Formats: sequence, C-alpha cells, structure tokens
Amino acid sequence: MKIVIVVRHAKTAWSESEIKDHERVLEPQGVLDAEKLGQLLLQEAIIPDVVLSSSAVRASKTAAIIVANLGLSNAIIHRDDILYNATAETILSVIQSVDPLKNKVMVIAHNPGISNFVSLVTDGSSISMGTCDVAVVGFEVDSWRSCLPGTGFLSRYIENY
Repeated sequence: MKIVIVVRHAKTAWSESEIKDHERVLEPQGVLDAEKLGQLLLQEAIIPDVVLSSSAVRASKTAAIIVANLGLSNAIIHRDDILYNATAETILSVIQSVDPLKNKVMVIAHNPGISNFVSLVTDGSSISMGTCDVAVVGFEVDSWRSCLPGTGFLSRYIENY
C-alpha cells in the first residue's frame, strides 16, 4: 500500500507591494493553521516518510511547520521547483519517481493542481481544497510507478475550519 498525504499550503497574505508570488509568506493565521494541522496529523498517526514541497516560500514554510509539529527532522523535506503551480499530471509524475522504499509521501503544493491531482487519481470527482486542507489518498499497489489516474481512493479528508 502506498499513501499520498496531499496538503494545500497554509493561508498567505496578499500584498499590494512588489513581492513576487513565489516569495509570498504565510500570514499569522496560516502559521497557526499549519501548527494545528501538524498536531492533528500526529494525533491521527498520519506521518510521512518523505515530504515533497513546492519551492514557493508559503509551501516550504507550511512543510517546515508541519514537520516540526510531527517531531520529524527537516531533512525529510525535499523542495522542488517543479511543484510550484504544478499540474495534476506533473504532481503524479513526481510521485511516481519516489524512492520505492518509502510508503507514505506528503505533497505540499498549490491549487488548482493539488485539487486536480486528487480528482485525477481517485474517482474523478471534483474537489476544491482550501488552504491547509488535507486529502489522504491510498493506492493498493507496491510501487509508486503503479499509481495511475483513477487507481487511488480517498481515505480521509481534513478540512481546515
């Protein structure tokens, strides 16, 4: 069994300034939401072997906060430019290349790609993930390469409320 813990980055502040989208930071509520999410994931024993994060500041910071609240080392976080505003297909491709010895992967990225990914690999139902929402998708396979469109199932959805 392979499990993907899909997370949309925490809430960010929109600014009128010259800050580029890639450099946007979390707002204080986003930091609190990410901390709360990490604690909830720990409580529910939803703990990744590896974390794949978009290189955007807001996603990277969300990853760092969640990992800290899980009591894990930042060394499990792998930031990748390809996950910045990635399509569902790109996210799937990245997951298919994960070390086969890893069974639980967390992906922290952006909409619409992250929501479309969950729809792509499950039954195709439309889903719209809010900030700090989590979808846990299971695949009854032994290899990440066997994770294909429509082969996963949504085992848990955690809404940031």
